[in-house]
Amino acid sequence: MALTCARCLRSQKRLAARSVACRAPRRAFASSPPLSAGTEKQSQNESAGEEKERGALSRRLAEMAEETMDSGSKGDRKLMQDMALSDDLKKQLEERIAQASFKAENQQALSQANTPSYAGKGTREHAAAPIWTGTESVGDASLRLLDDSHKKLRSPSSIPRIARRVDLRPQPKVKISPADRLANARDKTSIYALSQQNGMTEEEREKMRKELKERFTPGARPMPATLQGLASLANERIEDAIARGQFRNIKRGKGVNTERDYNANSPFLDTTEYFMNKIIQKQEIVPPWIEKQQELIKLVHNFRARLRSDWRRHAARMIAAAGGTVDEQVRRAKGYALAEELVNPRQSNKSRFTGISSDGTLTDITVEERIAAGVPADIGNGQSPQVEITVTETSTEEAQASTARPAADLNALTRSYNLMAPKIAQKPYYSLDRELKRCFADVAHSLPDEILQRSRKPVVKISVIGHKPGGVMEKFGAGDWKGHQAERIRDEGDEKQYSFKQFFRDLFRKNERGRQTAEEERLPFYKREDYYPMRIGEVIQGRYQVVAKLGYGTGSTVWLSRDLKEQKYWTLKVHVNTITHNQELEVYRHLSGIKTDDDLPGREYVRQLQDSFKLKGPNGEHDVFIMTPLGMSLRSLQDLQKDNIFQQSLVTTALGQVFLGLNFLHEADVIHTDLHSDNLLIAITDDSILSTVEENEIHKPSARKTINDTTIYVSQYMLGGAGPLTISDLGQARIGRVHRTKAMPVPYRAPEVILGMTWGKAVDVWSVGLLAWDLLEQESLFQVYDQESEKQNDAHHLAAMTALLGPPPPEFLKRSEQTQRYWNEYGEWHGPVPLPNEKKLESVASTLSGEDKDAFVHFLQCVLTWLPEDRATCLEAYLHPWLRGEKLSSILG
Repeated sequence: MALTCARCLRSQKRLAARSVACRAPRRAFASSPPLSAGTEKQSQNESAGEEKERGALSRRLAEMAEETMDSGSKGDRKLMQDMALSDDLKKQLEERIAQASFKAENQQALSQANTPSYAGKGTREHAAAPIWTGTESVGDASLRLLDDSHKKLRSPSSIPRIARRVDLRPQPKVKISPADRLANARDKTSIYALSQQNGMTEEEREKMRKELKERFTPGARPMPATLQGLASLANERIEDAIARGQFRNIKRGKGVNTERDYNANSPFLDTTEYFMNKIIQKQEIVPPWIEKQQELIKLVHNFRARLRSDWRRHAARMIAAAGGTVDEQVRRAKGYALAEELVNPRQSNKSRFTGISSDGTLTDITVEERIAAGVPADIGNGQSPQVEITVTETSTEEAQASTARPAADLNALTRSYNLMAPKIAQKPYYSLDRELKRCFADVAHSLPDEILQRSRKPVVKISVIGHKPGGVMEKFGAGDWKGHQAERIRDEGDEKQYSFKQFFRDLFRKNERGRQTAEEERLPFYKREDYYPMRIGEVIQGRYQVVAKLGYGTGSTVWLSRDLKEQKYWTLKVHVNTITHNQELEVYRHLSGIKTDDDLPGREYVRQLQDSFKLKGPNGEHDVFIMTPLGMSLRSLQDLQKDNIFQQSLVTTALGQVFLGLNFLHEADVIHTDLHSDNLLIAITDDSILSTVEENEIHKPSARKTINDTTIYVSQYMLGGAGPLTISDLGQARIGRVHRTKAMPVPYRAPEVILGMTWGKAVDVWSVGLLAWDLLEQESLFQVYDQESEKQNDAHHLAAMTALLGPPPPEFLKRSEQTQRYWNEYGEWHGPVPLPNEKKLESVASTLSGEDKDAFVHFLQCVLTWLPEDRATCLEAYLHPWLRGEKLSSILG
């Protein structure tokens, strides 16, 4: 049996494949004429006979020759010549080599000639194209780059379709009926009960536990901020679903469980962004810009609601301030609404939908129906009302000033939102003028109802906490006093002022006006033309809107205002127009130029002036101070205490704060000279107290009295305040270290002031000593007034000091000639009034006892001395053991 190698078998297979492929007659070009059919048949027979006689080596050589025929190179021909082959075989091989060389040289022509007649133009051009030589021409490279620059359509060419609108906003959750929720709860309960059965293995139980954990775990998680993060989250959830086996029973096949989405194949949409948005919708994941959008919508809603509420209240007040009956005010409001409708029609929100503009942004399209408003039936005679001036014309600048900052905050948030939101969901910026016009148009029609509602509210009388009925101060209106800025204790100056004789005349004479007087009208020297005719709701300097009255005094009225620019509350102190030189303003300017070190505390316990300006009134100019609102005075708080006495701990804390504030003033060379409980106000730590005052004035307007063009309001009594004490009212303060003029309230005068000596900052320490006594005791320490002759007031005052403190030292008597009227050279009393019985501080003090009493008496002895230089300074008094809560033995040894 003959064996054949593997190489020979592979050659036989190639020859068999070649013979099968070449069964069809092939057309060839040759220079010699074609053989006849008989000759061709004869040659075939001869070749077949030679094939039978040829051995294995000859056949192999023939196969190798046929393998090299395709090249037809000179090397092949030389190889054929060198080979020891028969002449017939060489001739046959040479013919084949020549034929192959001819085909290689004329391949383009042969391809074009062999192209069938039914071939298209592209096929013919491809057949006629030049042979690839290994290099690319410039023209071909340019065409290839142009072709690659355009994205090819993924879908086959078809008729363009109108893309369906894609809603990229998150859809609300599907509402589940109570029955479905109950069924789901029952299923979950049964699954849990099944997992607790004893027949389950630990592995099955752990698998069930993981499935329940995955099912009941909330879906809320941190939102990825990038597309890569979203893709990772989507892949993670897909893998978890596969691990749980949720893809096992899904039907597969063409057209099964698939929903035709024509937008996914649209070349005009970004496929990645489109599918990510669909995943976000299905997974109920909220992107960051959606949260920012909700915040922006809420802020816009609050801004517009607050703007309309404030404007409605302000416009109603301005219309009501013009006077007239309620019907006239309502008619005036309807006229304003009609004028506003003609100038600035209100927009209708009945037809409103969302659309996409030409540039691809999401816009709100509003269908506006502007219908001219008819004349109200009660205006009269079918004529338009005579509107002298609209509220908008007088208050547009005020409204713009009040809304400028909130509008800027809105645009800042809008800018932040647009930076993270897609272009289709970005929002335009808000215009202040457009918002104001919409506000004016929306509020105008509701003003008549607002005025009617305000007129129908009952007038609420504010309860007053004052002195007991029948008291002396009630004669002067102290019982109806509700503010904390009233000057209850008058000062004595060089000019003639309120005397003691006039005091008793006002005390015992009948009030001719009876109960018709109100607030500042009860003051002895009140003149209506001296005060500014302030109205609640009025806007000062285009910025400060008055919302309530806080108090009054002989030289000013105090009002609570709201800053329309910064949305804060300020106190307006409006002085009378008779003040030619405002000492308080000069002191505040002096303090503003003082630079204090951080080691010098006390500035926070002195009231600061924020701003000041001149306000032109009908009878002159008024100085106006802008200050931080404060709470009730220490005197008002004392009236609320049992027996009008404070606890010791509260008094020591308050006096410590007062001494620190005085130390700051004294370091700035300022002497207060008017220190008493009415000028010590409690700071406010919560602005809600001020908001309550404003709301109280809106819903329960305060009582008022109108005389011609002047309206006198009843002050609101503002309780509250939990901050430190603040020294206020610097109207009687002096700049400098040494003075000689009259100063200080009568009950609190120091002996050097009464006798006309030079005095300095020690007079404030004397006042704090008397203040400490008044806060802890019911009776005054010194008898001051003489009911028979006011000229003897000084004598009674000095006699009381002598009886309590002992005779003055000789050094003190030498400082003024007036001392000779009351004492001799040895300090013995010989004044015009008898000397009271001598007594000691220990016997007079009745509230405290034990060590507390001893410490209190020692404190008074340190601050109530004849010689100013012997008195303790503010810092020394601040460090006294009684104020520090220490025992007196710590300094006495």
